[in-house]
Amino acid sequence: MANAVLVIDMVKCFLERGHPLYVGDKGRRIIPYVQRPLEVELARGSKIFFLFDHHDPDDLEFKLFPHTV
Repeated sequence: MANAVLVIDMVKCFLERGHPLYVGDKGRRIIPYVQRPLEVELARGSKIFFLFDHHDPDDLEFKLFPHTV
């Protein structure tokens, strides 16, 4: 039986410069800590699932976490 690994909210919008919700260079430090275990799990035959939520442009959550476009 294959294992499953969930990666949650690791998306361009947070991790790539120029996107509206970019967390900054400091936040990008997480990438290798996620990438290495994923490579190991893929080699073992595990299934990898990337999960994230979706927001409409006028979503009320944006009032809690304002961003610039």
